[in-house]
Amino acid sequence: MHHSPKTIVHLIRQGKIGGGESHVLSLVSRLDPARFRSVVISFTDGPMIDALNTLGVKNYVVPTTTPFNPFVKNKVTSILQKEEADLVHAHGTRAASNVFRSASEVNIPMVYTVHGWSFHKDQSKLLFIARNTSERFLVSKANHTICVSEANKAEGLSHFPMDRTSVVHNGVDFSRFRPQNNARDKIRLECGIPEGSFCFAYIVRMTVQKDPLNMVRAAAIAAEMDANIHFLMAGDGPLLEPAKKLALELNVYHRISFPGFRTDVPELLSACEAYVLSSLWEGLPIGIIEAMGMEKPCVVSDIDANSELIEDGKHGYLVPMQNAEALAEGLLKLSSDPKNSAALGKAASIKARKMFDLGLMTKRVERVYADLLGIPVSSDPVPHEPSERRVE
Repeated sequence: MHHSPKTIVHLIRQGKIGGGESHVLSLVSRLDPARFRSVVISFTDGPMIDALNTLGVKNYVVPTTTPFNPFVKNKVTSILQKEEADLVHAHGTRAASNVFRSASEVNIPMVYTVHGWSFHKDQSKLLFIARNTSERFLVSKANHTICVSEANKAEGLSHFPMDRTSVVHNGVDFSRFRPQNNARDKIRLECGIPEGSFCFAYIVRMTVQKDPLNMVRAAAIAAEMDANIHFLMAGDGPLLEPAKKLALELNVYHRISFPGFRTDVPELLSACEAYVLSSLWEGLPIGIIEAMGMEKPCVVSDIDANSELIEDGKHGYLVPMQNAEALAEGLLKLSSDPKNSAALGKAASIKARKMFDLGLMTKRVERVYADLLGIPVSSDPVPHEPSERRVE
C-alpha cells in the first residue's frame, strides 16, 4: 500500500553555514524522499538558503536572533499548518526554543537535536544557571532528544533527566571527502600556500567557541620553530579581523592564509597535510570528521566531544584547550614527522568511514521519525560499516 511521505519541518538558528547548518543540509539531502518530505525554517538568511534552493528543498526565513521569542510563534505556527507538518525537528537551542509552542499548538511531535549544550563551564554562574534551566525545559518539551555525541548525552544527564534520548553521531558524505581529491595545486596557488610546506587547515566560523586567537598564538610559536610550517585559516565571523590583527602583531601573518568564508571544504583540505581545531566546546565537530575522511591527522583541544573522535597518538594529538604552547607542540609533532603524520591520517580515515558515515546517520534519524510517527521502519538495511581497511 502506498503512503504519502510524512512532512518533516526542520528548524535551524541561522542561514550562515556552520556545523549545525551543514548537518541539516546533509540530512535533508539524504532522507528517503518516498517516506519523508523536508521543509526548512531558518531564523536568519544566508548561504544555507541558497544551498537549500539548489537542492530543491522548500524553505522559509523567519527573522530573529533571539531564543524564546514569542513574536515568531504565529508565523512558525502558520508555516507548520500550511505545510501540513507531521513532525518538527529542531536543530539547536534557538530553534527548539522558537518552535516548541507551535508544535504543541498543532499537536505534532518535536525532535530536538543537541549540537552542543548552550551552557558551558566558562560562563558566569547566573548565565550558566539560566542556560541550564532552559535546556532542561526544552528537553522536557521534546518527544525525543538526539545528542550528537556520547559526551553531550553524559553532560546532559549529569544535570537533568533525559528519558527519551539517543545518540546519533554526525555523519559525513565521504563521496565528497575523499583522499583522492586533486585540487591541491590549484588551492595552494590561489591561497598563497608555499609548495613543499607542511600546511595545517583550520576551517571554522571565527567565534569565541573556536578560539582563533589562541590558534594564531600557537601558529606564531610553531612557525618560529619550524620554517616549513604554513596555516590555512578559512572562515569568517566576529573574530576574523582580530585574528588578522594579532597575526600581524606576532609577525606570523605571512605564514597564514586567510581566504575568508569558503564552501569548497574538500578542496581546501586537499591542499593541507593536517587539520587543527582549538575549540572550547563542541557537540561533535563535523570539521574533524571531514578531515579524518580525507586522511588528515588532527591536532585538537582535549574536550570530551573531540576525544570521542581523535584518540591521542592514533589519529593525531589531543592538547589542553586555551594553551598556545601545548597546541604548538602538537603541531610540531606532526610537521616534524611527515611519515608518521600520514599513518595517523590513514588510521583516522578508517575510523571515520566506519563510524561516521552520512548514510548511517540518516537511517538512524529515520528510525527516530518512524517511531514517533508510528510508521514502519524502512526495510532498507543500515548501510554496511566497512571493515578496517583503507577505502580506495
